[in-house]
Amino acid sequence: MGRPIIPYKQVLDGILYVLRTGCQWKMLPKEYGSGSTCHRRFQEWNKLDVFKNAWIKLLKDYDDKIGLNWTWQSIDSISIKSPLGGPRLEIIPQTGAN
Repeated sequence: MGRPIIPYKQVLDGILYVLRTGCQWKMLPKEYGSGSTCHRRFQEWNKLDVFKNAWIKLLKDYDDKIGLNWTWQSIDSISIKSPLGGPRLEIIPQTGAN
Protein backbone atom coordinates (compact mmCIF):
# COMPACT_ATOMS: atom_id res chain seq x y z
CA MET A 1 0.00 0.00 0.00
CA GLY A 2 1.66 3.23 1.07
CA ARG A 3 0.64 6.79 0.46
CA PRO A 4 -2.11 7.59 -2.04
CA ILE A 5 -0.89 8.87 -5.40
CA ILE A 6 -0.93 12.63 -5.90
CA PRO A 7 -3.11 13.52 -8.92
CA TYR A 8 -1.16 14.40 -12.07
CA LYS A 9 -2.86 17.80 -12.40
CA GLN A 10 -1.82 18.73 -8.86
CA VAL A 11 1.78 17.68 -9.60
CA LEU A 12 1.80 19.56 -12.90
CA ASP A 13 0.51 22.68 -11.12
CA GLY A 14 3.36 22.30 -8.60
CA ILE A 15 5.96 21.91 -11.36
CA LEU A 16 4.63 24.98 -13.17
CA TYR A 17 4.67 26.91 -9.88
CA VAL A 18 8.36 26.12 -9.36
CA LEU A 19 9.24 26.96 -12.96
CA ARG A 20 7.26 30.21 -12.85
CA THR A 21 8.43 31.48 -9.44
CA GLY A 22 11.89 29.92 -9.20
CA CYS A 23 11.27 28.66 -5.67
CA GLN A 24 13.07 25.60 -4.36
CA TRP A 25 11.34 22.24 -4.65
CA LYS A 26 11.40 21.80 -0.87
CA MET A 27 9.71 25.20 -0.43
CA LEU A 28 6.77 24.27 -2.67
CA PRO A 29 3.44 25.11 -0.98
CA LYS A 30 1.71 22.03 0.42
CA GLU A 31 -1.34 22.56 -1.82
CA TYR A 32 0.75 21.06 -4.65
CA GLY A 33 1.81 18.02 -2.66
CA SER A 34 5.33 17.02 -1.73
CA GLY A 35 8.14 18.99 -3.34
CA SER A 36 10.19 15.83 -3.71
CA THR A 37 7.30 14.08 -5.47
CA CYS A 38 6.87 16.99 -7.88
CA HIS A 39 10.62 17.05 -8.54
CA ARG A 40 10.78 13.30 -9.11
CA ARG A 41 7.85 13.42 -11.55
CA PHE A 42 9.40 16.45 -13.30
CA GLN A 43 12.59 14.45 -13.87
CA GLU A 44 10.66 11.40 -15.07
CA TRP A 45 8.48 13.42 -17.44
CA ASN A 46 11.49 15.33 -18.71
CA LYS A 47 13.27 12.06 -19.59
CA LEU A 48 10.13 10.89 -21.40
CA ASP A 49 9.97 14.17 -23.39
CA VAL A 50 6.48 14.89 -22.03
CA PHE A 51 7.06 18.67 -21.98
CA LYS A 52 8.69 18.71 -25.42
CA ASN A 53 5.84 16.69 -26.94
CA ALA A 54 3.23 18.88 -25.25
CA TRP A 55 4.95 22.00 -26.60
CA ILE A 56 5.02 20.56 -30.13
CA LYS A 57 1.32 19.62 -29.93
CA LEU A 58 0.37 23.07 -28.63
CA LEU A 59 2.34 24.76 -31.42
CA LYS A 60 0.64 22.58 -34.05
CA ASP A 61 -2.81 23.28 -32.60
CA TYR A 62 -2.11 27.02 -32.50
CA ASP A 63 -0.75 26.94 -36.04
CA ASP A 64 -3.90 25.14 -37.25
CA LYS A 65 -6.27 27.57 -35.53
CA ILE A 66 -4.50 30.94 -35.78
CA GLY A 67 -1.33 30.39 -37.74
CA LEU A 68 2.28 30.97 -36.83
CA ASN A 69 4.58 33.35 -38.64
CA TRP A 70 7.61 31.09 -39.13
CA THR A 71 9.56 33.78 -41.04
CA TRP A 72 11.16 35.19 -37.86
CA GLN A 73 12.25 33.92 -34.47
CA SER A 74 13.11 35.62 -31.24
CA ILE A 75 15.04 34.67 -28.15
CA ASP A 76 14.96 36.42 -24.83
CA SER A 77 17.58 36.38 -22.13
CA ILE A 78 18.90 38.45 -19.30
CA SER A 79 22.46 38.94 -18.16
CA ILE A 80 23.04 39.97 -14.59
CA LYS A 81 26.07 40.29 -12.37
CA SER A 82 26.78 37.30 -10.18
CA PRO A 83 25.57 38.03 -6.65
CA LEU A 84 28.84 36.80 -5.15
CA GLY A 85 30.99 38.62 -7.67
CA GLY A 86 33.54 35.91 -8.34
CA PRO A 87 37.30 36.45 -8.59
CA ARG A 88 38.60 39.68 -10.12
CA LEU A 89 40.41 39.08 -13.38
CA GLU A 90 41.59 42.61 -14.08
CA ILE A 91 45.26 43.48 -13.66
CA ILE A 92 45.91 46.35 -11.28
CA PRO A 93 49.06 48.22 -12.27
CA GLN A 94 51.72 48.80 -9.63
CA THR A 95 52.21 52.49 -8.78
CA GLY A 96 55.66 52.14 -7.27
CA ALA A 97 57.02 53.24 -3.90
CA ASN A 98 55.80 56.44 -2.26
